[in-house]
Amino acid sequence: MRTAVFSIVSPNYWHYARVLMSSLQRNHPEWDRFILCVGEPPASGADGEPFTAVPLAALPLPNPRQFCFRYTLLELNTAVKPWMFARLFEQGYDRVVFLDPDVYVYSRMAELDEAPAGTFLMLTPHLTGFIGGDEHPSERTILQAGTYNLGFLAVSRRPQLARFLAWWQEKLEYQCLVDQPRGLFVDQRWMDLAPGLFPDVAILRHEGYNVAYWNLKQRRIHQNGAGATVNGQPLRFFHFSGLDPDFTGKVSRHDASLELGALGDARRLVEDYRAALHAAGHESFRSVPYPFGRFSDGTKLPDAARISYRSSIDLQAACGSDPFAHAGLFNARTGTAFRGFLSQASPLARLVPRTVRKATRKFLRGH
Repeated sequence: MRTAVFSIVSPNYWHYARVLMSSLQRNHPEWDRFILCVGEPPASGADGEPFTAVPLAALPLPNPRQFCFRYTLLELNTAVKPWMFARLFEQGYDRVVFLDPDVYVYSRMAELDEAPAGTFLMLTPHLTGFIGGDEHPSERTILQAGTYNLGFLAVSRRPQLARFLAWWQEKLEYQCLVDQPRGLFVDQRWMDLAPGLFPDVAILRHEGYNVAYWNLKQRRIHQNGAGATVNGQPLRFFHFSGLDPDFTGKVSRHDASLELGALGDARRLVEDYRAALHAAGHESFRSVPYPFGRFSDGTKLPDAARISYRSSIDLQAACGSDPFAHAGLFNARTGTAFRGFLSQASPLARLVPRTVRKATRKFLRGH
């Protein structure tokens, strides 16, 4: 089966792309490897990479300037995913696999080839074991994020492919949001619907897939001369979600309680991965500016401005085809409404994440 595998990065994550794709090159040399760069690939990373780089401009996004403006970095890097799937299928691949950039592949993903004939989608659940209590990560917070982790998705060419991609593109054009009060967490909550909406969806419960901070307490990693196992099954890939390459004490910024020293054999995996990121250029790439982080006049574009844009039909109409060109219009149109909305005395403000409230206040003060 002719297979393509891809990931999506902004230029400041180029070293993650190198590490991921090098691990895939070792374990799946027969797969064609691609990186979609949200922006232009860095000049220092143009040649000799273990993958083919694809600039965002190569995708036929609907109203691309508006599309890129309305979303934060995390949201945009997720929202473009179905268009990259479509591009690769148009190039004739029989199967397309997506992996998040903060993944490292340790062994061949043999289960993909062993899936029943006719399998269309393969998903991995966040959890295959119980979590007690209500502190994150918990079963409740997993429900909020989505049953399946979209750091992995395998899609095969089947009759329902066009219908699936059209549905997914429709949802992610406007609703690939981190907005948990409204029941949205980028693309993951939408994919909860896929097993009901489309036939031949397989749930891959193999515990060697998508090992991450949220399930490490249920998945015991053991290392020996033959490699690593997870609850007795081969480790396929580890998802290093939230890992800070510069902070050695924690496994993930998303789980303050998970100490590196408590990981047992998994500790070496984390330490080796952190070292690989540094060797791949972490110091060079981590501070590369986000291509869609400023208005056309060079002023900073805070996430709060994106939220105001997608929440206001008047602002959308006034900005026309390129909201990046209207920094002054945003300052004029959003100040009064958002000062009231984000007042600390307002109960509605509690529905907005603290980081967004802080960014919005800075934006309104002109910082």
